[in-house]
Amino acid sequence: MLILLTILGCTPEMPSEAALARAPVLAVGGDVQLGRRTNALVGLSGPADAFRRLTKLTEADLSYVNLECVAATVGHYGRDKGESAAYYYRARPEILDVLHLAGVDVVGTANNHSGDYGVEAVEEQSALLDGMGIAHPGTGQNRAAACAPIFRHADDLVVAFFTVDATEENYEAGDGWGQCTPDLSDSAAWAAHFKERIPEARVQAD
Repeated sequence: MLILLTILGCTPEMPSEAALARAPVLAVGGDVQLGRRTNALVGLSGPADAFRRLTKLTEADLSYVNLECVAATVGHYGRDKGESAAYYYRARPEILDVLHLAGVDVVGTANNHSGDYGVEAVEEQSALLDGMGIAHPGTGQNRAAACAPIFRHADDLVVAFFTVDATEENYEAGDGWGQCTPDLSDSAAWAAHFKERIPEARVQAD
């Protein structure tokens, strides 16, 4: 995030050590893939066991991971991904309990696996996450919704989350469901995508 803000010429001032000591804690994780073998492993050991060693997620005031699959009962794999050896990941909906029990508040859903099982699966996953109270920036019912930030509180701190994907153009949202995939082939395109979105988000977020 600091790198992105620096690119856009709006680097924030670094807080003092005293301010950091009393600041809310934001935990940011990487890819979480709940499909394939994870379906079976969680079925054997239970969802509470999956992240039990990652206590920083549950201890944080606000936590985020990238959901590197789609959780749904519908859809079909095999969409053209433009890859020589494509992988398709889908998790059973009940496996999402792994995220809930780990204290995950926000999941990124714009990546090269969000659309693996088509639009129906993305829609179902969105409804499931909404029902669990887990925010999911990066996918939506059109391009504007997919690229919009979501806002969450960490104590008195308000954080804006964007999720974008730079790899899978075939999953991009247009007039229908999909993910946020701006043209990120060069830094100017990346900057143009966020030029208005970040200042607008700052009206609501710290």
